[in-house]
Amino acid sequence: MNDSAVPKFINVLEHSRAGHLDEISPEETRRDLEVVRRYLETELAIEHMDRPEGEKRRSLAVTRTVLTAIWESPRMEFDALERAKGCDLQLTNKALLVPWSIEAFDQYRSNGNSAGLIFEHVLPLDAIWAELQRLFTELDVQEWFVEAERFLNYNYTVAVLTKPQADMIDAAGYRKTGFPEHAFERYAEVMRAAAKGRIKPSVPNAPLDVKRFVHPGIL
Repeated sequence: MNDSAVPKFINVLEHSRAGHLDEISPEETRRDLEVVRRYLETELAIEHMDRPEGEKRRSLAVTRTVLTAIWESPRMEFDALERAKGCDLQLTNKALLVPWSIEAFDQYRSNGNSAGLIFEHVLPLDAIWAELQRLFTELDVQEWFVEAERFLNYNYTVAVLTKPQADMIDAAGYRKTGFPEHAFERYAEVMRAAAKGRIKPSVPNAPLDVKRFVHPGIL
């Protein structure tokens, strides 16, 4: 990556595959969905367990682990391939071929590492899990597999932001909620909230302009 390169902006609301993960083979996808479904089944079983009166209900608290390990990781191979080309950038878990806000990219170029940047799930993992739970309770088994695959392929979306930008999302009330089927609308809503004065950026470089994202691996 050339520090002097002029980034090519993308509008993440209009870029049809912005932040999406790769789709993998039908066999591997079915395998992963079966694992996810087993966790949903176990979670539901725990919720319906008989308990002594007054005992607080415990949850599995596995949302992030299941979704990132079972669904996300196998579908991020595109980033591993990009790094294998000889990339020596200090990126930790910040992927090259997903949208970065221009502020995140500028911060990276200024600091020379990804410290302080946030690998963000544009539709929060809690919202993804809640939708999988809803589908689990409303659909029969085969319908669930079809709809869960479609939902995850379309809505599991990632980006890289600065910490102040992530803080703005929380301040606007979107920490755990979002817009299924229109994931990046969450960012547009945050900026509408800022424009109306409902929230204020904590630092001057916090704007979250959906028209000013870049792919650091494609400059």
